[in-house]
Amino acid sequence: MNILKKNSRKSIFFWVVISTVGVLTLGAVTFYTASTRYTGTEFSPYSFQIRDFSYQSNLFSAFGRGVTTVDAGAPCSSTDIMKHLTNATQTPVALARWDLVRTESGVGSLPYLGEAAILVNSIKVHDFLSNEVAWERWSADHPKLAAILWPAIQQMAIHHAYFVIPELLAEIERTEPEESKIREKIAKFSISGALLQSERLVAMEDWDQVLETIRWGLSFGDNDRDETASLARLRELLRLTTPHVTTAGK
Repeated sequence: MNILKKNSRKSIFFWVVISTVGVLTLGAVTFYTASTRYTGTEFSPYSFQIRDFSYQSNLFSAFGRGVTTVDAGAPCSSTDIMKHLTNATQTPVALARWDLVRTESGVGSLPYLGEAAILVNSIKVHDFLSNEVAWERWSADHPKLAAILWPAIQQMAIHHAYFVIPELLAEIERTEPEESKIREKIAKFSISGALLQSERLVAMEDWDQVLETIRWGLSFGDNDRDETASLARLRELLRLTTPHVTTAGK
């Protein structure tokens, strides 16, 4: 009888241990799966489309990343903005280019914001009085100016000069809606954006992109005579960069 009781206690203890280990293992696997799953949003500077993505980080993968899934994407704004964009969305470069807006893991972590969040958040600002999207309303009210502004902002995004967009929009908001003044503001911020981005690319030794960015900034040379120092620096960078591009192309 005592032997049976001892065996019974051993059996119960065994199953308690097994159950505990099972629960802990399941919890660990669940936690690992949740903590290594990432979701986020990307933005195309060519098409102004946004799309959601998700992937499972894989520690055993050579790249530490499993299969990525993405949705089809959708316009990030209304037609009052979208219709003015330059149509270059079908080139291989355009189709492959998606900039990070935000990403986060599944275990209560704070989201990481990418540079494209600057543009996406800027054009979605609401007017507190009308509750309308401010720049969509502005674009509907000033279609001729919108046809100048949004292709310029599109080029800023294409050249990774997102950081100048909020200040440009703030200045345009304070500026009389006149074409010459809008063009002056665009030229000013395009030149400064091109210079800052070019300096960053030089530090990275990304010579082809440097050359493209410099030429973009210099294209505004006739539109803004107040930016002579920035233009001079861009020309200097062009002189310093060209030999590297020639060498890299050999």
